[in-house]
Amino acid sequence: MKNDGFKAYTWCLNETITNEAWAWSQMFSENECKLIIELGKKLPLEDSRIGLNDTQIVDHSVRNSKVGFFHINDETTWIFQRVTQAVNKTNNDYFQYDLQDIETIQFSEYSDQCKGFYDKHIDMMTKSFRLRKLSLTVQLSDPETYEGGDLVIHQSAHPMYTTKAQGLGIFFPSWSLHEVTPVTKGIRYSLVSWIVGPKFK
Repeated sequence: MKNDGFKAYTWCLNETITNEAWAWSQMFSENECKLIIELGKKLPLEDSRIGLNDTQIVDHSVRNSKVGFFHINDETTWIFQRVTQAVNKTNNDYFQYDLQDIETIQFSEYSDQCKGFYDKHIDMMTKSFRLRKLSLTVQLSDPETYEGGDLVIHQSAHPMYTTKAQGLGIFFPSWSLHEVTPVTKGIRYSLVSWIVGPKFK
């Protein structure tokens, strides 16, 4: 499977699309998305939190979803490799930020049972010696299986609704104001990752 996935991804690297707000590229096939969802469901999923590391709280009026975190092992190494390849390719072609490594890979579940959503926010952390510079969201769910759950980026007076195509990786600067609108039907699964680097000078 790793070989098949890498071949498909290599072909898709030439399909990266960009505009002034974000860039996106096909990262995972339909079967790979299904496998990632299966692996994600095995994680200990907890209520998502907001705030800094030492003061994080659960606040369902701001963010309501379940999250878990992947760690590198025999089952997940290929996911980390694919994300790393996509980050390097997209950053080199479009953003050209000074990046160092991937902070983490988060598995997210937004369910219609709780109208799962994440209100407007930015991902950037300012109290660390390294900054989140690039954010990545991968759409794992078939868009025909849920309603709502749009990733919306706010960089002007007009909200920009990103594509919901399955397996698509959406990259945007971590200081961009963005949100996930409430899921009104079904379940939206996604991968989220933050890529960090030294402070800007």
